[in-house]
Amino acid sequence: MAISRKTPGMFVVFVLVGDLVGGVLGEVLRRLSPSGILRDIFLKTYPLGIHPPFTFDLHLVTFTLGFTLEVTLFSLIGILLAIYTYTQI
Repeated sequence: MAISRKTPGMFVVFVLVGDLVGGVLGEVLRRLSPSGILRDIFLKTYPLGIHPPFTFDLHLVTFTLGFTLEVTLFSLIGILLAIYTYTQI
């Protein structure tokens, strides 16, 4: 009997690792590639998230919630490869 390792938590881990690997590859290429139109297309960042952070002040306690995910084409490719890998295991 096989044990399925496809849980929502593992899916999130795969997506985050794919985003991280794609982001690192994008940063390496940003430093090594000459400036030009292709560099601008592949390495343009698109911020997703709550910016500025949401603050809820109760005068006794203050809650702040915020996150930003910087997405590039390389991080999107990393996420897609991570999802593909997740579906294949």
